[in-house]
Amino acid sequence: METAWDVYAKLLWEKGYGYPLWSPEPHEKGEVDIGDVGFIWEGRFYCLLNASKPSDADVNQRWGDLGPFNFQSFRIDPTYQLDDPRRICTRMLSSSSITTFEVSSKAYTCTDDRAALLFLPSGAAHGRSYISKGIKDYIRQNEGEWYRIVAEHTQLDIKQGDLMFVTGWIKTSDYFLAACTHGAHVGSISLDAGIGGKAGISVTISGSKDVAPGWEQRTSLRPHNEDMNQSNASGSDGRQSDRDTNDQCIFIQYHKTKRRGILASLLPKLKASAEFRDPDDPSRGNGGADDCTAFKCDESSSDGRATGASTPYGRIPSTKDVGEFYTDIVHQR
Repeated sequence: METAWDVYAKLLWEKGYGYPLWSPEPHEKGEVDIGDVGFIWEGRFYCLLNASKPSDADVNQRWGDLGPFNFQSFRIDPTYQLDDPRRICTRMLSSSSITTFEVSSKAYTCTDDRAALLFLPSGAAHGRSYISKGIKDYIRQNEGEWYRIVAEHTQLDIKQGDLMFVTGWIKTSDYFLAACTHGAHVGSISLDAGIGGKAGISVTISGSKDVAPGWEQRTSLRPHNEDMNQSNASGSDGRQSDRDTNDQCIFIQYHKTKRRGILASLLPKLKASAEFRDPDDPSRGNGGADDCTAFKCDESSSDGRATGASTPYGRIPSTKDVGEFYTDIVHQR
């Protein structure tokens, strides 16, 4: 059976905003940012390093000392960085299997066995995209060094094609998300966000007090107590309250490379049982037409919506704490 984070990503990918993250919270060294090189595991993006920052930057110490960086630093040209404070202007995004039948009660019905939804209490999300066409060339020139760093300085089980280069993100201050892996068509779903977006958002099935077994949900861990919000609306130094900070990354856009050969330095890190899959194999989609597959914004448009390309739901690399490898999940749009 598929996991909730896989179902969530597959079903909300169709909205065109990027790869939907099941765990939007920032990591301990900072938020998802343009120039991050990393991977997705169980619906969360993990940054290996940020190519635009020096090796001693905090974000580049997440996995310990990665040694000196021998790759070209990624220079972010502000000319090609597009910001949209209201990239998403709706309170809810849902899979096409969810349809509204009674707006007043916020009740929904599902037409399929699986479903996914994202609820934004603020009704908006901030987007940033980097659209320079030079990104592909930059990745080709430097990604070998990123894989060398993984092999020599970490215990991560990273295979060719696992690493991705972040070119854009969409962030919000608060969220509620849910996905159903099976049985979504049984009954109806109701959303109760509470007054003013307070705690109490839930997904229930009509005729039952409990959430259906197939449903899993997550919500941002923000303080929603009204008194706390009033006292923290502005700190003594004038900073924004946590609830007004857009640091929850709900979508990422990225380029993902497919190397034609396996670096010799990586061979000891690869599991003996792993089967090499030729990028030119027609069963892998668009084959060897391009070494670099991507999810990126439209370089001919300031809109920044997805232009297509195959969805790189590649095998998820395991960390040193998880010894399993996950099956390839490829979604052709």
